[in-house]
Amino acid sequence: MKARKGLSLVGMSTIAIIIIVLSTVMLLSNSSSIASSEASGIITNLRIMKTAAATYYTDNVKSLTDHNKLAPTLELVAQYADEPEKYTAAQGYCLVIDDPDNPAGCAWWVGYNVTKPKVAAKLTGKAQEAGLYSNTSKYVSDAAFYSGTASVYINVR
Repeated sequence: MKARKGLSLVGMSTIAIIIIVLSTVMLLSNSSSIASSEASGIITNLRIMKTAAATYYTDNVKSLTDHNKLAPTLELVAQYADEPEKYTAAQGYCLVIDDPDNPAGCAWWVGYNVTKPKVAAKLTGKAQEAGLYSNTSKYVSDAAFYSGTASVYINVR
């Protein structure tokens, strides 16, 4: 009799199980890296809005100080970014001026509404390093570093 060549049913089943386990591990690590990527994107976009708000302030400091101009809006500040349509309230962004009657003499914050728990967890891990806060305050020292709340903020001035 000739010996058969090839894999037995047990051998093929073992290979199938190994492939399933490896693909599951890859999917789990992939979702973690997607959340980390989204968190990095949020931080980058908040920094872009921070720069836009600081530029807006620099360009308009005289009129803001003289109270001739209303406090800035998200739409006005977003015009100083490359893609202003990306930074809207509908996309989850906000601009917080602690004292709208005195925009030149108060703290400014830009924020983002975080809707995904895995992304919030990644942002929490990067909060202190990136200067992310859970709340706005007139004084930055009174604000708490981001801890997974619904909104994340970065201080402009």
